[in-house]
Amino acid sequence: QSDGTVPFGFFPNDGKFDIWFDVNMDQQRARDMITYMQDGLFYDELTNHIRVRMVMYNSRDNFFGNVDVSFRVLNAGLIRSTYSVNCIKVELYETSDDLVRLALEILFAGMVLFAVFNEMRSSPPPLLPFRDCAKMSRHEVSEEAVTGVIGASEEAVTGVIEASEFHIEPWYDVYASLEGKGRWLMLANNGAGLREVMEKLNNVTVLNDIQVMYWAIGGLNGFLLVIRVLKMCHFQPRLGIVTRTLQRAVSDLGHFFMLFLAVFTGYSVTGHLVFGTQLE
Repeated sequence: QSDGTVPFGFFPNDGKFDIWFDVNMDQQRARDMITYMQDGLFYDELTNHIRVRMVMYNSRDNFFGNVDVSFRVLNAGLIRSTYSVNCIKVELYETSDDLVRLALEILFAGMVLFAVFNEMRSSPPPLLPFRDCAKMSRHEVSEEAVTGVIGASEEAVTGVIEASEFHIEPWYDVYASLEGKGRWLMLANNGAGLREVMEKLNNVTVLNDIQVMYWAIGGLNGFLLVIRVLKMCHFQPRLGIVTRTLQRAVSDLGHFFMLFLAVFTGYSVTGHLVFGTQLE
C-alpha cells in the first residue's frame, strides 16, 4: 500500500496491490517473485504498509490456521510489526463426540432461556420509578439474569459460527503461468481466481474475529458464574463469610480504590515524564 501516485499500468484493489504466492511455487521461484516485485516498484521507499496473510489446514484435527503479519512504516522511519496466529475450527459436528456436545449445548441453551425467562418475570416493571425499584428488594435482578444473557449471547455466537458456510480449495488458478519468463503477475480468467482467493482470506478473518468474540464472551460468562457460586454460598455462615465481608465493606472499598487510582495515576505520569525518554 502506497501513499504516492500510482504508476501507469498499476491497478490497485481498494488502494492496495494484492500479490499471491502460489502453493506450487518452489523456493527459487518465490525468491524471484520478491525480486520481481521490488524491480516492478510494487514496494519501494513510498510503501508504508505490507500485510502478509497465510491460511493453513490440519487435516487430522480439522483446524484452520490463520496467520496475519503486518509491517507498517511510522512517521519517524521505524517499522512496526504486528502479528496474530489463531486456530479456527469450522467443522464443529463431524464425529460422535461432537454430536454429544451438540445435545449438551441444546440442553444448556434451553436451561439458559428458562433462567432468563424466570428472571424477567421477577424483575421490576419498566414503568416503575427508579426509587420504587430500588425499594423492591425481592424484584432485584440478580447476576443470574446477566449470566443467562451472556450465556444466550454465547450460544447465539456459536450459532453464527455454525451457520457460516465456509469452503476453501487447496489451489486456485490465479496467474496465467507459473513458469513464464515475463509478465509473471498476469492474471488468469480476468482476475477471477485472485478475487476468489481474497474473498476466502477475508472470510477466514471474519471467522477468526467471531471466534475471538466467542471466547471473550465465554470468559466473561465464566467470571459471572464464579460470582454466582459465591452468592450461592451466602446462606452458610462459614462459606458466606467472603460475600458478607465484601457486602459490608463495599463503601469503604469504593473509596479506597478511588484514592488508589488517583495515586497510581500520579505515579504513572511521573515515571513516564522522568524515565520515558530513556532506552535500555
